[in-house]
Amino acid sequence: MAQTQLNEKITVLAKFRNGAITPLVFKLQDRTYKIESIDLKYSYREGNVDFYSYSVSAQGNSYKITYNAKYLEWKIEEIFN
Repeated sequence: MAQTQLNEKITVLAKFRNGAITPLVFKLQDRTYKIESIDLKYSYREGNVDFYSYSVSAQGNSYKITYNAKYLEWKIEEIFN
């Protein structure tokens, strides 16, 4: 399995409900990926910023995406294929 580091901003359609965040779809380099499963999720804090990270599966690959709660932005950090 190959691993690619990205750290690139992405657009994500997510559901925010009862304090939980569930990513549903993300757009990377003009391609749209429907998230088929969330394989791992965890949160952490750096200083006063909360981050929510997800390992998701879409189109046969795994992706690590992270939500920055302070700046309300998503990044894709890694692709595993």
